[in-house]
Amino acid sequence: MMKRRIDRFVCIAIAVAGTVLHPGCGQTATPVRDVVTGCTCTGGELVITELLINPIGEDAGLEFIEVANVSAGPVELDGLLVVSGSESRPRISGVTGWTKPSIPAGGRVFFSEAPPGGNPAAATLDSLTLPNESGTVTILCNDTEVASFSWGTGVPPPPEGFSLQMEPVPQAGTPAAWCASTAAPDTEGNSGTPGETNLGCPVPAGAECRNPATGTYRRPVRPTLDDLAVTEVFFNPKGSDTLKDEWLEIIALADFDLNGISIVHFNGPGRDHASRAFSIVSETCLAVRLGEVIILGGPDGASLEGTDTFYNATGGSAMLEFSDTSGNMIATAIHPKVPEAKSVHLAATEDVATIASRDDDAAAWVVTGCDGGTPGRLAASCTTRKKKR
Repeated sequence: MMKRRIDRFVCIAIAVAGTVLHPGCGQTATPVRDVVTGCTCTGGELVITELLINPIGEDAGLEFIEVANVSAGPVELDGLLVVSGSESRPRISGVTGWTKPSIPAGGRVFFSEAPPGGNPAAATLDSLTLPNESGTVTILCNDTEVASFSWGTGVPPPPEGFSLQMEPVPQAGTPAAWCASTAAPDTEGNSGTPGETNLGCPVPAGAECRNPATGTYRRPVRPTLDDLAVTEVFFNPKGSDTLKDEWLEIIALADFDLNGISIVHFNGPGRDHASRAFSIVSETCLAVRLGEVIILGGPDGASLEGTDTFYNATGGSAMLEFSDTSGNMIATAIHPKVPEAKSVHLAATEDVATIASRDDDAAAWVVTGCDGGTPGRLAASCTTRKKKR
């Protein structure tokens, strides 16, 4: 049924564009065009990425369709046709106004009934009707279907005043996600990002993170074995121990995200001792880079969640074990007893080539000679020598 409907749209649209087909619509013979329009794009070069289907109040002039050019070159606007409306009464319109005559590679343009007004990302259609509950919109270049999108069955319509947007960076091998826009409302009260990169779809906590620079969601980059090492721990603050005052310092030995990393702290040098679990949870992507020194926990570090405090290793030593979201071990470290109000740090941290193995030796750690430790400063020490008299 969908194929027959699109074929009929193509026939009507070609008649509107002034093109003659021989021997007739619906047949497979190569068409002969009496009129050649500007567009030359083929199927798949444009992708429909956002639609404002049900604006607040009157729809006329406020509905829009956003398309992205995913081809390697520009796509001409002249000659493109947009089919919208119901199956029984489709609206077919050519592009009649624009500020720039083409969509650059990687660029976006939105179509609406409003004039472009100097906006290079806007283009005008004579007619556009997007049914609120379900419908299909198709973009044609001559007799070629370039892009098409349907909503109402597989993709539910959004609430009034919210555009329906595609996830900006779909994961490879998975279908694109669609959701109501997460953008702040405009002056008309409608939420959407016409002509701009979509903000991304909300996801379950921990499944994806939001890029703070772009606002888009993506999967965190997972660390692998020995991608980090522990360089300092402050687990015995003065007075009563609280998790908000405790922290540990790590160095990144690769590029990855902290999101989803879990930490198990064993009250001894192995897994046969009592343990406490902690995790790094953040909606924002916590990206780290090779060589970067990072603080986890404490008042200024990445937020740690747990039901208890870290061990002080009063028995002589304790082991930290890091794992990714699937439970794969990333790193371990064995540190000595932590004195009150002091930290212990890994000695000789300049040689990062061997640091991943040296942090497993409790004898390779020393007490930092100052209250509060030295968070963020590798191999720093506050030990001072007494002046000679």
